[in-house]
Amino acid sequence: MNLGGDGPPRPGHPARAWLGALPLAAPVALAALVFARAVGLPFVNWDDPAHFSDNPLAAHPLAHGLRALLLTREIGYPAPLLLLSYALDRALWGLAPGPYHAEDLLLHLTCVALLFRLARRWGVSPWQASAVATLFAVHPLVVEPVCWVTGRKDLLSTALIFGAALVAAGDARDAMGPSCRALSSAGRWGAANALVVLAVLVLPRAVVGAVVVVLLVRGARPAWEIRRTALRMLPALGVALGVVFVGARELTALGGVPPPRPFTGVAADVAAVWALQLGHLLVPVDLLAYYFRVPGDPPAWAMVAAGLVACAALVFAALRLRQGSTAALGVVLALVAYAPVSGVFVIRRWTSDSYMYLPLAAIALAGVPAVARAWPRALASSGPLVAASLAAVLAALSFAGTTRWASSARVWAGSIARYPGEPLSYEHEALGLAADGREAEANALFIQLAERFPDWDDTFDDEVRAYEAAGEPRRAAQVLAHGVQVGSIPCIRMYWMRLLASPLPPPPEQRALVATAFVQGFDAMKAGLHDVAAFRRVVAILQAEGLGDLAAQAADHVRAMER
Repeated sequence: MNLGGDGPPRPGHPARAWLGALPLAAPVALAALVFARAVGLPFVNWDDPAHFSDNPLAAHPLAHGLRALLLTREIGYPAPLLLLSYALDRALWGLAPGPYHAEDLLLHLTCVALLFRLARRWGVSPWQASAVATLFAVHPLVVEPVCWVTGRKDLLSTALIFGAALVAAGDARDAMGPSCRALSSAGRWGAANALVVLAVLVLPRAVVGAVVVVLLVRGARPAWEIRRTALRMLPALGVALGVVFVGARELTALGGVPPPRPFTGVAADVAAVWALQLGHLLVPVDLLAYYFRVPGDPPAWAMVAAGLVACAALVFAALRLRQGSTAALGVVLALVAYAPVSGVFVIRRWTSDSYMYLPLAAIALAGVPAVARAWPRALASSGPLVAASLAAVLAALSFAGTTRWASSARVWAGSIARYPGEPLSYEHEALGLAADGREAEANALFIQLAERFPDWDDTFDDEVRAYEAAGEPRRAAQVLAHGVQVGSIPCIRMYWMRLLASPLPPPPEQRALVATAFVQGFDAMKAGLHDVAAFRRVVAILQAEGLGDLAAQAADHVRAMER
């Protein structure tokens, strides 16, 4: 079992045939064993509701028309193919989580097998290719996309990109005539472009998919002219850029784009993201579902080190790429695959383990052959033991990491410990507890959130309910009033629903609060309150409070509704 061995065993003997299949079977079987428990995991409240469980388009994809399906605003970016995969699941399985998780596991195993085939096409020996696939199969960075149903976007898009590269590279034997080969070539490249476009319709982050395919084909077909290969993938790149442009417009319309950063801020974010992910790559413990950008995380020295590593990787790739080095090509591939999530582009979510799914495959393609070439003698004697030990450690860490996705609350178990000064971590864990049916614990955490972060407006309405459940109506009323005053739409909605449900008008001392609630929430009321009788009640409340101008605005809207 030499990691530097050459070629497959000779056929003709059953034992040799079995040994020939083992390099591929081993990483696939190990991944299946490590992640089998994922099939028994539930859905979680982290993006699963928005993507499929509470998404009306997942139940009826054309309910809001074709444009809504193509834009998938409920998800936050155009991902129609991803949504259709969930819609198919909803039609087949309803909301039973087991089949969803089983499909995601099968997608991961498919990606492992495709990566093995790509490594072999790169000229890597069977056992080196097995090591490449194993590193990718069971590294803890893949726990999140495999165990989180919403992580399907990374699994499916990566499988499509790998498939596109294998299709474009064609048959390694080229045992067909020139005319058939030309016809086959046109069909292959057309299919490769189509697969990359499908990957982008699963996940716009796969905009680099066309470039990834060009690099993967370069490794499989070093004799081909890279310029012609790139030109053949231009159609997919053009469509991908169009999808990203539409997605950027949607994010802007939804308020999902933060203010622009200065160049120094961009550089710091990129270095920090690389520092965090390089650390998780080498020491994959204490991984979280969400990483905030907070001062000192990672530390300055780690950011500098990450920047130096990235620069060294670029220099190494530039020097070696012309010599046909698979390691250098893998480095370029990793940089390209990670570019959309490296912090260069403005995004709200700083970073996530699932972002490393495709880059991890490229790192494995670059790293394993480089190590085998650097220490051939050492690997000839101890390579199998080292590889097996490393695989066992990674598999054990990943197996333990799957428990983090066993409930909505566990997803956030480590967030508060890592970011004790960030209210968002408390919010996520409290909402997770509520989703798990642990209402008392959720209410206690919401109250703690209200006491520690009184200006955190994301959960004012939840805090109101928590104080009421704790028997503190006065404190609940204070939080509700504060939420209305700062323009919290959930609080404004809660306030008006309570006013409409009460047979008595609000007391005179609430006149200013009623006015604020109407001014702040009028647009939301027009969009969401379609009951004419309810709006007449709004008019009556405003008139009772002596707010004639505001009552006239509401009355005008009532007349518009009646027309």
